[in-house]
Amino acid sequence: MDIPESNLSDLVLRIDAAITEGRQVELLRELDIPVGQEPEPVHLALWLPDMVVCGKCTDLLVTPGHPSCAGCGVSNEAKSEVNSEAEGSNSPRLVIVVAGPVAVRVFACAECMPRG
Repeated sequence: MDIPESNLSDLVLRIDAAITEGRQVELLRELDIPVGQEPEPVHLALWLPDMVVCGKCTDLLVTPGHPSCAGCGVSNEAKSEVNSEAEGSNSPRLVIVVAGPVAVRVFACAECMPRG
């Protein structure tokens, strides 16, 4: 096994590079993880940048009362009574993006929602 990363950020960057380059299988081998027996991903939320939890502890990733879109910043906090239904359809929704052994929680509005 390679020398372990000194912190989580280095590991996340290493995972990201492997996924970008299509080297997931090689990375799993480097980390001594048998292919087909990948561990459950670790979970993080963009609004809680210092917290990383296992799958059993995702309830600690408490959703903010008025989330805002990570892409454009639109929030569901300020809604007018006249156009509340139209604005509600563009309210940020929770999206979980899984990239290898990392699951990232982020809020996105309909326009910024990841496609496909």
